Amino acid sequence: MASTDAAAADAVAVELLPFIRVYVSGRVERLLGTDTVAASLDESTGVASKDVTARGRSSPSSGSGEEAWLTEHADFSRVFLAGDSAGANIAHNVAVRAAAASLPGGAGITGVLLMHPYFWDASNTMGPALEDRIRREWRFMCGSPDVRVDDPRLSPTVQGAPSLAALPCKRVLVAVAADDFLAAKGRAYHAALAASRWHGEAELVDTPGEDHVFHLMRPGTAAAAKMMDLVVDFRRSFAAEANAKCEHTDWAQWRRQAVRAWAWAWTRRWIWSSSPSSAATRAAASSGSRTSTSSPPGTDPATGVTSKDVVVDPAIGLWARLFLPPGTGGGGAAQGKLPVVVYYHVGAFVIGSAADPFTHSYLNGLVAEAGVLAVALEYRLAPEHPLPAAGVWYYENLKGSGYAGEVELFESMGEGHVFHRIDPRGEKAREMQARILSYLRK
Repeated sequence: MASTDAAAADAVAVELLPFIRVYVSGRVERLLGTDTVAASLDESTGVASKDVTARGRSSPSSGSGEEAWLTEHADFSRVFLAGDSAGANIAHNVAVRAAAASLPGGAGITGVLLMHPYFWDASNTMGPALEDRIRREWRFMCGSPDVRVDDPRLSPTVQGAPSLAALPCKRVLVAVAADDFLAAKGRAYHAALAASRWHGEAELVDTPGEDHVFHLMRPGTAAAAKMMDLVVDFRRSFAAEANAKCEHTDWAQWRRQAVRAWAWAWTRRWIWSSSPSSAATRAAASSGSRTSTSSPPGTDPATGVTSKDVVVDPAIGLWARLFLPPGTGGGGAAQGKLPVVVYYHVGAFVIGSAADPFTHSYLNGLVAEAGVLAVALEYRLAPEHPLPAAGVWYYENLKGSGYAGEVELFESMGEGHVFHRIDPRGEKAREMQARILSYLRK
């Protein structure tokens, strides 16, 4: 009997290939994206990176006081939001939230880079099988069988979604790959943004013959190098003075080629030596955690990049990895304050990390070539943290911020996004309406 129960518990309840399996017992097995790279100093690029901790405050800290890398080098009036796939979705939604409220400390969003964004619309351009896949993935990510795919978080062009015309930046770059099944959704987003009354410039980069996030998977190819050039030029288009730097010299061209060659060799080495079928990866995935090969910040003899990690909120384990360009992380004087790229990693909301090999390699190259300070934010993953985990995160941080007022969290279990508007006469909707009226009468 015990063996029968054990076998039943080990049966697969949900499987979303090639990402994740969830068993009847509740065990989560991540098939990809569980390996991490230690924060380090890369000598070939001169880029320093580190993971940092913040105490639920407006500025990250390594445990006490301000985080030096940010206070000394970051120009928060020039913030770029960037992400790949699910990370691009997050970058868009963060920009939408920023449009609704002013950012603290004079921070300003200058540009948004959406690489192969994970979006949906009602055009049915992907075909029935892929359209059904997106629906299944979204229900899984949100932890509800009733959640709708026309949720504005997934479908920013749907009627009733926040207006794209309100995006609080000067320029948006949308990149798609022609062979990516999500390409049509990215093109539709760009078209909707260009047709809106938004005051900025929208650019579409459509790479022929390539698939989803090819620039992360194959960073040494000509197509990936061209993509990197476009991203670097996007940042530099806001700072004419940066064009006079040495990046246009023969030395800079050599350095850029060296960075890309290193990234490609390093990524291939990781793929061959760290297959998702390896025992270590499987063991960590089985426990619902991620493998961690991280070590204290130091010097990588092969690359010389210095990394640094900080915790954003110790209560929920939220952290970030910081990257600095040459001349700033190794004790050299900074050439003024640097633009900040806030980056959200790839992974369909269920796998990946701010410290995974693809993210680490990509940001090393970007920081070295673009001369920016990068902040790779770790975000909580489904299914352990169904969307919108950000709402709970906001509540927890507001409670711990020293805010003098009353903070209340009202969570409707088993319901999807804006359920109270979709079915306003339902029991949970009436309960929510009563709670809102009670709040307004206080």
